[in-house]
Amino acid sequence: MKDGEFIYDYMKNIMNIEKIGVHGESIGGIVCNYIAKNRNVDLLISDRTFSSLANVAYYSFHPILYVLFTFFTLNRWS
Repeated sequence: MKDGEFIYDYMKNIMNIEKIGVHGESIGGIVCNYIAKNRNVDLLISDRTFSSLANVAYYSFHPILYVLFTFFTLNRWS
């Protein structure tokens, strides 16, 4: 997340780029949503993204894996 902010700040302040868009796919969508929330982006594309690793387990594998994942990680990675 901090790397994404650094890249945004560099492009905006050092390279003087006026309009910046961010695109994230799958787990990368979490980063681009974070950047869009904390910086003034002109375009956000959040493509087929998940909000947590537990959701990846649920939708990509099986709902029972979601239950096991959240149980064994004590919901720290959700």
